[in-house]
Parts: sequence; C-alpha cells; structure tokens
Amino acid sequence: MKTVIKMAWRNIWRNKRRTLITTASIFFALLFALIMRSFQLGSYGDMYKKMIESYSGYIQVQHKNFWDDRTLDNGFFLTPEVEKLIFKDDNVKGIIPHLETGALASNKTKTKGVLLIGIDPVKEDKLSSISKKIVFLRFTKSAISKIEKENIDPGVLEIIKTLENKSYSNYASLQIALEIKDEKIFNKILPIIEKNASYQGEHLKPNGNGILLGDMLANYLKINVADTLVLIGQGYHGVSAADMFPVKGIVHFPNPQLNSMAVFMSIKQCQNFLSAENLTTSAILKLDDIDDSEVTKTKDQLNNFFVNTDYTAKDWKEMNKAMIQALESDNQGGKIMLGILYLIIAFGVFGTVLMMTNERKKEFGVLISIGMQRTRLAIVLGVEMFYIGLLGIISSIIVSIPIILYGVSNPVHLKGDEAKMLEGYGFDPVLKFANIGDYFFWQSLIVVIIVIIATYYPARKILRLNEVQAIRT
Repeated sequence: MKTVIKMAWRNIWRNKRRTLITTASIFFALLFALIMRSFQLGSYGDMYKKMIESYSGYIQVQHKNFWDDRTLDNGFFLTPEVEKLIFKDDNVKGIIPHLETGALASNKTKTKGVLLIGIDPVKEDKLSSISKKIVFLRFTKSAISKIEKENIDPGVLEIIKTLENKSYSNYASLQIALEIKDEKIFNKILPIIEKNASYQGEHLKPNGNGILLGDMLANYLKINVADTLVLIGQGYHGVSAADMFPVKGIVHFPNPQLNSMAVFMSIKQCQNFLSAENLTTSAILKLDDIDDSEVTKTKDQLNNFFVNTDYTAKDWKEMNKAMIQALESDNQGGKIMLGILYLIIAFGVFGTVLMMTNERKKEFGVLISIGMQRTRLAIVLGVEMFYIGLLGIISSIIVSIPIILYGVSNPVHLKGDEAKMLEGYGFDPVLKFANIGDYFFWQSLIVVIIVIIATYYPARKILRLNEVQAIRT
C-alpha cells in the first residue's frame, strides 16, 4: 500500500500543469460554494432574528386556547405563581407581558381596524428596541416645501419630492432612500433635512397616557404627534371600551404588517381601557441561550411544568409558520443554485479527468504490458484523484476562512434598488455572512463525492484497456 501511495504522489507532480488545472477547478468550486452558502445562511439567520425579536420573541407563554381563538377571554393573569413556574427553567431571564386585541381607530373621517398592543415600555425595549424605531424625520408636504427653498442639489430634491409622507427612524434607511452613496455628500445634505423635516416623538412611559402608531397607519389616518386618536373596542367579558388617546410618537418597524395596523400603549393603560386589570394575552420570554436546540428544550421543559394547568408555551417556529415557509422556499432556491454550480464544476472536473486519461493512455498500456495489475493501476489512479481533491479542498478552506470571517465582521450594506427592494419586504438592507459551521463539512463532502464519481471513468478505462492499441497511440 505504501508503494501505491508513493507512486500516486509522484505521478501527480510529473505533470504539474495538469494537476494544477484539476486542483484549481476543485478549489474555485468549493471556494464559491462556501462563500455562497455562508452568505445564504447568514442572511436567512439575520432575517429570522429580526422578525422574531421585533415582535413574537423566541418563546411565548399563553392560555392554551389563545392561539386558536385570540380573544381577551382567553387571556390569563400573570400572577407570581405563574412567574415562579416560568423562572424554574434556568434559560429564562425575563418576562415581557403583552395584552393584544383588535380595535377600531378613528381620526376625523378616517377609520381603520387596528391591532392594539399593551406593552411594558421598559421591558419591551429590551425585546424589540422600540425606542430606536420612533420616527425622527418625516417628509410631510410642508417639510418638502421648506426644503425646496434651501440650497440643495436638484437631483436630491426630486427624490425628496417622491418621499412625501415617508418616515425614517435611522440615517441608513434615509441615505438609501435618497440614493446617495457618498457619505460626504449625505452628511452635507443631512443638516438641511433635519432642519426642515425633524419630527418630534417620544417613547411611552410605564404609567403615562398616550400611544404609538405604526407609520403606515399614521399616514392612512392622517394623524401626527400631539393629535388625538379615538379607539373603540370590546373589553374583557364583553365590556364596551371607547376613549381618546394622544399620539406620543410614530414608529417604523421592519415588519410592514405592524407598520400598517399596530397601536401601542402602556400595558397598565391598556388594561384600564379594556377593563382587564392584570390581564395579559401572552408573556414573551427573554432567554439566555437562543440556540434552536436550547429554545426547544426550554419550551418542552415549560410545558412539563404547565401540565394540569391552562397555560402552554409556544416557540417561534409554531408562531411564524408563514414566515418560515417563505424563507425556506427561498433557501431551497439557494440550494438549487448551489446544485447548478456543482453540476458545472462536476463537468469541469470530469473534462479534466477525461483529458488526463487520454493523455496517459500510452503510459497505462506500457505499465500493464510489463506486468502491473489493472486493479492496482486503477487504485493508484484513485489515490491520485484523492490527492488532487484533497489539495483543492484544503486550499479552498484555507482561503475561504479569512474571507468569511471578514464578512461576518463587516456585513455588506446594500445601496440603490437592491436596498429599496429588501426594505419593501420589511428587511434591513444588510447582507450578513454565517460564521464557520457544519456547512463546511457538507460542502466538502459534496466535492469528495464529485471526485469519486469522476474517478470511475479512468478506472473503468484501465480495466478495459487494450494495452497493444494503447501503446501504438
């Protein structure tokens, strides 16, 4: 066996160009596959995280009937006894209560059905960072009129005119909307915009009076900060609920559905409005470890605690099935693209092997004619292909690791139409890379399989070779 290994190693370096061509085809195949897969997994993971942390959380505790019939009558009282049961699991580090129900919102002649959400402003900020989503710039008609009078680039002004009634809670989204790639130009224009389009809003206070509205809902109702919104609904056990609330701020979420229908108020105020003192419809759990296996373990453990009670724990996969299906469908599309890449590479490797086999036909004929066993020669060729495949795999892993680690630390911030498209779907225009993980093994395994399959042709050729004809070629 040692002789076979030595022969194979010497053979691959007898024709360095041929070896390097084959190694390069494997190297670039795996390099592109690893970077592409890291990019896919990182982007999907970030999208999942943003959607989960902006609203549902990783685990919720609810009344066992609430998910199928989301009425206040299926709410529950978050008593110290219930909290004690929840905190029995060491992975639970906090509880964020929600009180949710439907209501009718009205401002002058505009009326719309909304999702009313009672929150603890301080605890909610730890889940969804809602205070950072409060709009501070808004291009109202009067704001655009004021900007027109300023000394501003005509091209940028034309774009601003198309942004009437648009709201922004961060500078990155504003820069994308203005289609300005140069930071210096953006920083020069920003003071003019802030001067004329600043929008005053504030976060809710735990015992304060007031509400926050999604920006698309505010646009539809034509309502601004300091205006009053009328809410009409049905309280606990069918009690009528109607009142007027001052608007404290407008919020912009990455979730378009929340933007178009969400109204937030402090949970204490919401309980008073609905005559539902101390009632909650869900308790979102803040977890120490959010790894999928740990989330599942925590959910199962909590449900064991809730045996013979009216409570149940649901994880984010149960509560976001539509989102998971959409992203999984996109993920399958990414796998198809990888499959096409590997198919192209497989033909490239096979073409190189075919060329190598034809070039060495005479060599194989001579070796067989002087007494070398065909099976032994086929094994030598198999070991040669193993060496070449191993060189390609190791070199691509060595090169891809620093690229992926750099990508993890420095996400790609999209600009222009691509960024607008992602924002339109409710996602941040940032593409992230997944850290080094088990996908390295699986992509490398696929390349090994391709090399093994490619080895079948020359091995079969050797076993059926007519050495006399081969020597004459």
